[in-house]
Amino acid sequence: MPYLVSHEIFVVDTKVSGAAVAFAAAAARLDIYLLREIRVAPALRHDTVVGAALLNAVTQRARWFHHRALVVAADIDSNAASAFDGIHGFVKVSRQDSPADLIDTLGGEAIGDEAPISEEIRVKWL
Repeated sequence: MPYLVSHEIFVVDTKVSGAAVAFAAAAARLDIYLLREIRVAPALRHDTVVGAALLNAVTQRARWFHHRALVVAADIDSNAASAFDGIHGFVKVSRQDSPADLIDTLGGEAIGDEAPISEEIRVKWL
C-alpha cells in the first residue's frame, strides 16, 4: 500500500461486521486536496450511499483545511464517470486545459509507488 505514508486514508466499514467496505486515499498539495484512490467493495458499488458518504468525508476534510479544490486523479470507470461528475459536482478537465497554477500544484510526478496523475482530472472547486 503506497498510500499509507504519504496520504490520509478514509475508511467506510459496516456496523454489522465491522469489515471495511470502501476506502479513499487523499493528500494535500498546497491549496489542493488530491484524491488519488477511491475504492468500494464490488458488492456495494451500486449502493450510492457508501460512495457518497466516503466522498463527503473527503470533501469535508478538504474544506476544513481551506483547500480551494478537491481534485480526483483516480481512475473512474468511464461508464460511471459522467454520472459521478454530475452527482458530486465535479468538472472533467484535461491537464492541458487546466489552469497552469493547478497543474504546477499537482505536479506530474508520482509519490512513492503510485501511478502518475492521469491526463484527465476531475475538479470540484470548494
